[in-house]
Order: sequence, then C-alpha cells, then structure tokens
Amino acid sequence: MMRLSKFVFLALAMFTAFDCHASQPDLRPIQHRFVELGVGKEQIHIQSLDQWQAFWRRFSTSRPPNIDFQHHDVLVVLMGTQGSGGYSIRIKDVVARQLGTDVKVLLCSPPRGSAQVGEITSPYDTMLTPKLATPIEWLMVEGRTGNLPCR
Repeated sequence: MMRLSKFVFLALAMFTAFDCHASQPDLRPIQHRFVELGVGKEQIHIQSLDQWQAFWRRFSTSRPPNIDFQHHDVLVVLMGTQGSGGYSIRIKDVVARQLGTDVKVLLCSPPRGSAQVGEITSPYDTMLTPKLATPIEWLMVEGRTGNLPCR
C-alpha cells in the first residue's frame, strides 16, 4: 500500500485587506485520512464554529484551534488527490469588493514529462481572515511548478 505523504502544515495566516499581519492562532499539522483520498477540488468559506469543527474532523483527530468567528473567517482550498508530487495550491490574494470578496487562488502543477515523486498527494491551503463580505468569488490561476507565477 502506498504510504501517504505528510502534507504541508496548516498555517492560518492573519490577513487583512491592507495586508497587515497580527498574531496567529496555535495550529497543528493536518494529515488526510485514507477516506479523504477521493476528495476533489474544493473552495470553502468557513464562517462559524460548527463549519470549522466539521472541516477539522475531516482531517484531524485533535481538537481544532480556537477561532473567533465573530471577527474572523477561514478560507480553505483543496486541490484534490494528485498521483504524484509537484502539485501545490495557494491562496494568493483576498480583495474586498463593494458587494463581496475576490479570492485569488494559484494552482501549480508539474511541467509535462517532468520526473516527479511517485506518491499520492492532496495539496491544500488555508487562510484566517477578518470577516469577509459575501458572495465570495474564487478566481483560479493555473501555472507550472518552477515557472512564474509558481516559483
């Protein structure tokens, strides 16, 4: 059976519309459970404790970090199960609009024909933000690992 790779640490960065950073909650790494191998691409806007706890249960058996959902939201992007290394996903920008919020997401995949680690991966990224205006417009930008904008 293929060994599941350890995934990047869940690092919720404090982000504001002015790109000011503040203290971050104490967060733990998340490892996908076997049942999550079939997960597809998802964009999730978490606005409440119930949503946060349900999300956290999918990926961890530990207690979720405390988030003040009166003042903050959590954005999550999942790239889905990939058959090799070389894939990544990153929340690049969060911009408030008059009637909602734009979230720019960078999806990076390995160059065609390149040698990659033969391991199942499931890239994701998360971001802690101040409360966001809805609706959220997810803007996906694709690139190749090693090339702009995926450097």
